[in-house]
Amino acid sequence: MLPTLDRYLIAEVSKTLFGIVLVLVLILAGNIFILYLSRVAAGVVAHDVVLTMLGLELAKELGIMLPPSFFFAVLYTLGRMYRDSEMTALFSSGVSQLRIFRGYSWLVLPLMLLSLWLMTQVTPWAWRTLQEFKEAQKKTADIANMAAGKFNESNTGDVVLYVEKLSDDHSLMKNVFVQNRMHNKLGVLKAEDGYQYVDEKTGDTFFVMLNGRRYEGNPGEPQFSVTSFDKYAVRIFRPEDKPAELAPKMRPTGDLLSSDSLHERVELQRRLSPVLAMLVFAVLSIPLSRASPRQGMGGRMILAVLLYFTFFNLQAVSSSWMEKGVTPSWLGIWWVHLVMMGFAGLLVMWDTPWYAVKVRYLRSRLFRGAR
Repeated sequence: MLPTLDRYLIAEVSKTLFGIVLVLVLILAGNIFILYLSRVAAGVVAHDVVLTMLGLELAKELGIMLPPSFFFAVLYTLGRMYRDSEMTALFSSGVSQLRIFRGYSWLVLPLMLLSLWLMTQVTPWAWRTLQEFKEAQKKTADIANMAAGKFNESNTGDVVLYVEKLSDDHSLMKNVFVQNRMHNKLGVLKAEDGYQYVDEKTGDTFFVMLNGRRYEGNPGEPQFSVTSFDKYAVRIFRPEDKPAELAPKMRPTGDLLSSDSLHERVELQRRLSPVLAMLVFAVLSIPLSRASPRQGMGGRMILAVLLYFTFFNLQAVSSSWMEKGVTPSWLGIWWVHLVMMGFAGLLVMWDTPWYAVKVRYLRSRLFRGAR
């Protein structure tokens, strides 16, 4: 059974953490949803997979947003306790900053494990699944996303289609107009009906038109021709002969652990970085939250935001340096965590009464020696 103080700190930090994560998820979801709506309107993404792809986009970002959310949750909670003089009462009762840290540190280990699971399992899975959805859209989006009564361009860019009417399930087309290029010749097709067909052997995707005509060349020239057909197919997608190799961010973490590739080692350290950042931010929150009741939280919050963006930018720089060979691979990006942890240690030491007494003692000795 945890002491009352620990349970109080855990409850307050957890409520604030949930609120911050919820706000960030809603903001991110809104931006992504607007982006995908524009892609649906452009005929790039099918409308029935938008919510699925939105969920995958959020899943791959959760592990990254968890450490800063925890950081600001602890800062807000402890800052409020300083402002409401709760910390003053606790310190008067003999409670130290280390004891306060121990109270909310019960959350650190579970959140580190959650962040580890998100970054090593959920994030690469979300990247892979999202890529599979995008590849599937290349095969089906041309008809699934087609809007009746407007010109639609295929994903390959060499086929333009116009459909007067579409069936409810978008599987059949009525009064089809198609412009395509075949053997470096531009042709126009007009057909009564049409549908999409995927060859099971080759994986090629075709538009099949029924009962129509093909016009090729310029009217009035000898090469101009008109051909009637009962059935005509236009290929709009051909899968790659060799499957594309998975990018490092999509590869399973187990593959990265056994890989000798520099880019994959960088990706592995990027996945583990938020886990260690959770511990760094937990220590940083101790001195940054300290304030007098009249001082307020604005200044410390601004400093916390600057420190977070400094940490974020240093991570990007360290990753780039590791990939370019500026820093050795054994050093990797871990030096950023060590620098921030050292800075946190200095801030903690600065706020301790022992340090203040030591500084006054050294000043007195210095001035005495000067005399």
